[in-house]
Amino acid sequence: MSTLKSSAEDLTLNADGSGNDVIIQSNASTKAIVTAEGTVGIGTDSPSRLLTLYGDTGIALQNSTTGTGTGNGTHIWVNSEGSGELLIQNRENSDIEFLTNDTVRMRILAAGGLCFGTDTSADNALSDYEEGTWTPRIKSNSGEGSGTAYSSQTARYTKIGNIVHCSFSLTVSSEGTFSGSYIMLAGLPFTISSVVDTVNLGMLYFNGLDDSTITLGLQAEHGNTQCYLWTKTNSSTGRTYLDVTGFGTAMITAQFSYRV
Repeated sequence: MSTLKSSAEDLTLNADGSGNDVIIQSNASTKAIVTAEGTVGIGTDSPSRLLTLYGDTGIALQNSTTGTGTGNGTHIWVNSEGSGELLIQNRENSDIEFLTNDTVRMRILAAGGLCFGTDTSADNALSDYEEGTWTPRIKSNSGEGSGTAYSSQTARYTKIGNIVHCSFSLTVSSEGTFSGSYIMLAGLPFTISSVVDTVNLGMLYFNGLDDSTITLGLQAEHGNTQCYLWTKTNSSTGRTYLDVTGFGTAMITAQFSYRV
């Protein structure tokens, strides 16, 4: 026989006997249950863990600071749409902190961005991480060429915050014809920053250029997704841009980074 006991200290609801559950119902429908095994279910009568919540409402964490409205506090639930991902939503204009050993190790800023340790500066926050591919190609300073063909165009990038790390390999099978005076590398995955410290993007490995070519490098064109290709030859005292007639069927490959 189940019993309900009250005293000055405690209220006890007891399902007498072995294997009996404590069930809370409304209109003959189970709303919550404490099983004989000690598991608790809300919205389900067969909880699979110590505490199981079933339904679309999830958990709302609120206090006198946040308020108790539907748009207040922090809500945790499993999305009923899509793939059922876990959602943790801070509805307040405040950060989310992650702590171990009672010390903040990571923080998601209210305005967006990820900080590490006790840092709270938006300037230091990681705001973006992305990986992908891009398609390198050559063009002239006056525009795209005519009849340019490639035997390979492979390139990847990793974007961390405002820095893009790129790698590429490009082999031209037919240079075609250009109306401009020098060759450029085009197709970068993001626009280059106008900040002046992004100028020399690095040296390139190459094969198939004119025998007089000693070095080949990249120089950023600010506010664009292309770079100048400059070269130094054994007959020059300084560097010059790579002439449109000097590329031929060359192969170039490199890794470089730039600011966006």
